[in-house]
This record gives sequence, C-alpha cells and structure tokens, in this order.
Amino acid sequence: MIKIFLSSLMLALVGQAGYCQAKLPAQQLLDSVIRKAQTEKKNVFVSFSASWCGPCKELKRGLHDVYNVQFFERNYVLLELHGSEIGEKKRNENPGTRDIILKYDGDTSSLPYWMILNAKGAKLLDNFIKKDKNAIKRENIGFSYNPPDSKIFLEAIKKTSKLTDAELLLIKERFNQLTRAVLED
Repeated sequence: MIKIFLSSLMLALVGQAGYCQAKLPAQQLLDSVIRKAQTEKKNVFVSFSASWCGPCKELKRGLHDVYNVQFFERNYVLLELHGSEIGEKKRNENPGTRDIILKYDGDTSSLPYWMILNAKGAKLLDNFIKKDKNAIKRENIGFSYNPPDSKIFLEAIKKTSKLTDAELLLIKERFNQLTRAVLED
C-alpha cells in the first residue's frame, strides 16, 4: 500500500513540476547570455523563432548542425527566443520577445529575425539589409541555405567572429549539403 501511495505521490509531483514550468522571460535569458558572453569574450547570436516558421527551423538546424555547432559556439553565445506563436503554441513563447525585437529596431512581422550583439549588448548587425544602395527601406532577408541569402549570412558571421576563411568555407559547404537534404525531404 505504501508503494502505491509513494508512486502516486511521485507521479503527481512530477506532473505538477512539468505543468508549472513556464518559458523564461526573454529579457532574463538575454541578460544571462550577455553576462556569459562577457565572461567568455564572445559575441551573442540571437535568433527569434516560431514553431510555424520553416526558415526559423532551417536557421536552428544550420547553427546546431553537428559539423557547424563547434564553429558557432566557439565564437558566439547562442540564444533562441520564441515569439509570434498562434493558438495553443502561445504557451511556448518567451514573454517579452516582441519587446526585445522592438528594442533593437527589428521587425516583429517577419521571421526569422536574427541579430548579433557584442558582449555589452549593443547590436552589431542583423538580418535586415538594403538590397541595393538606392533602397530606402531595409528588408528582412530571413534565412536560407541558398545563395544569395547564405552569402549575406556568412558575411555577417565573418564580420563578427574570429572564424578563418577555411572555417567559413566549411560552413558554406555544409549549408550546401543541408540545402540538398531539405530539397530531398
């Protein structure tokens, strides 16, 4: 009888812990990774994502790919914040994600949005660019393994990391492999 009671109690407690666990606030997570970046003397790569966003999943896959992750983690503290969810998925958002996007002059209507901050939390660059020198408005290039978008992404990485040209070439080649894998799916 005691075994049944203890088993029931454990199930109840585990269930409660899972139920009570909420997504951490975006600002709290950002502050934490900035402190880590200061300690490790790295920049911060922040990506903003949603479960419905295909290019967001491509970006995550590219950053955390078994071959690429070593290069990114050696140069950046990585942070993925979730926002812009719909319906039941709203519970997966990090509260305050939209506020952070706005704070750094991002666009909340277009995902993925990514930015690179220095260890003090100042924005170095993001994925909004002027597609030509006469453009008035910057556009979100999102993320894609395909050129020219991957070229712009890799140029941003080159400007904000200590990666060598050889390492950047390895990342580019891996992106090409991932593109083929996506097309075959």
